[in-house]
Amino acid sequence: MMGASTDVEGNYKIVSLVISDSINITYLGCDLFNKKLSREYNKTINIQLKPSDFEFETFIFKAGENSAFAIIEKAENLKNSFDKRQLAYYETKNYTKIEIDIDHISEGFSNRKSMRKVTSTLDSIKQLTNDEGDKILPIFFSETLSKYYYRNPPELKKEVVQNGRLSGVDITDGSTISQIIGSAFQGYNFNINWISTLEKEFVSPIAQGWRNFYDFDLLDSVIVDNEQLYALKVYPLITQDLTFSGTLWINSQTYALQQLDLTISKDANLNFIERIKIQQELKATPSGPMIPIKTRVQIKIGQITPKSAGLLAKFYTSEDSIYVEAPKPSSFFTQSVVLVNNFKKGDDLFWKNNRADPLSIKEITVLKMVDTLKNIPIIKRYTEGLKFIGSSYLPIGKIDFGP
Repeated sequence: MMGASTDVEGNYKIVSLVISDSINITYLGCDLFNKKLSREYNKTINIQLKPSDFEFETFIFKAGENSAFAIIEKAENLKNSFDKRQLAYYETKNYTKIEIDIDHISEGFSNRKSMRKVTSTLDSIKQLTNDEGDKILPIFFSETLSKYYYRNPPELKKEVVQNGRLSGVDITDGSTISQIIGSAFQGYNFNINWISTLEKEFVSPIAQGWRNFYDFDLLDSVIVDNEQLYALKVYPLITQDLTFSGTLWINSQTYALQQLDLTISKDANLNFIERIKIQQELKATPSGPMIPIKTRVQIKIGQITPKSAGLLAKFYTSEDSIYVEAPKPSSFFTQSVVLVNNFKKGDDLFWKNNRADPLSIKEITVLKMVDTLKNIPIIKRYTEGLKFIGSSYLPIGKIDFGP
């Protein structure tokens, strides 16, 4: 029997010389998935797991400290040396994709007169679902190539967007475009004490004083890219605190935070936000500090009224070609986000040859769907949801709701 772990995008690869008759997929908090295999080589198997309730087996507690605490203690003590802000300068080549979906499609929403044209259109298009298996309706998809620059001290940042394309609902507000394209969500840094999101400060699981906010369990020791990592389950002591829950992977030799899968729940009281999910993979630079090479963020916005629908926003950024020499002068950083003078949108062939990761079958379906639905009036109205993602404020009549 052979096994493998997935990356933050859920991709996995199993190579075996032994012919197997089935494959088992497991993940904490999800139902076991079993699929029979046919005798084919180089077979692709895509799986969507369903969430489930779960119980741990009975624990017997003995005198002594939780073994996970010793690992987190070392990670906290050493986190400053892995903080990317310790680098005097770096630049990266970034690929970003963003998908916005209408979520929480209730029966009341589906039965609205304005939705009938959408319903008839969907009859001829493959249905898509979110992580919980509920139907979603994609309305926006974008891809961007950019260069990101960082200098410290003083802390200066700049992103030069070189190529991009947007499909779906029209966005006429230029400020909104500048806030949602490119690598706007690449700034999550868990090697500091506080992570700012939607104008609130959340406590990092390896922050100084983490014992006041978190509990941990040591789940397993796994091998990823020939490195041994500790997998630790993270629990907030109080769910209403501005904290995270999920899983951390800590390098067993350096105690660097190397991978994470964390969630902010609706108990944190973020207005209409039901969930924020953050996944990251980090890579060490030659001098030691870690830079995220893959970041995946999901923001789930709930229904405002029973007859409305919610929004699901997905952001993915891949960073490579990391360069840490010859810093740009301070005058280079006068604007934080700019489009190059010869900015191009790129055709299908360009993106096939230049995107960091190929689109999944599901994402290809999303592209087809947003092009089909973008001219339907009710879909256009959900442009306001994009502005909410960019600004954290949602206009309802004469009132703006926000932090």
